[in-house]
Amino acid sequence: LCVARVCSEYLAPCIADKGWTQASSIPSARTDACVWFDTSSVFVAGGRSYNGLSPVFSTVEAFSVEDGTWASKAPIPSGVFPGGGAAGYDEIAGVATLTDMNGKTIQYTTALDAWSAQPNIPIAAALSCGDTYRGDLISVSGDSTDSVHRFRSDINGWTTMTSLPLQLSEAAAVTV
Repeated sequence: LCVARVCSEYLAPCIADKGWTQASSIPSARTDACVWFDTSSVFVAGGRSYNGLSPVFSTVEAFSVEDGTWASKAPIPSGVFPGGGAAGYDEIAGVATLTDMNGKTIQYTTALDAWSAQPNIPIAAALSCGDTYRGDLISVSGDSTDSVHRFRSDINGWTTMTSLPLQLSEAAAVTV
């Protein structure tokens, strides 16, 4: 289990028997970023500065849990704004799927350090959350909506799931 606390400029990993430790600061501190984990790194993509006045970052950085260092990765493609979007990681395929506040969907392939465009999510929403279930991204929309969608890798497209019983202004999820 790893927990990224990007807003306060540091990452504190908790590896089952090691407990909490202070780690090196993230090079580009930000809020509202998309975060996902692979088998050995924590990835932080997009986001915006604390004051909310600057544009959304296209920066992607990965923290190696093994050696405690940060590395820059391929930037998010131009025109995609994943501030507060959903993200999930498929360990078998080595692919992270992200949505942005305008409904765009992109995938990051770890082995290639490269991005590719995917079909847009049916309902765009900022302040969404997501996680991976059986290799597919499940996106729970925030921004006062009740929508839930699943990006199915087998059909390379979105399906609509049962809506939430209430609308969320912000969505958050953690999977252990």
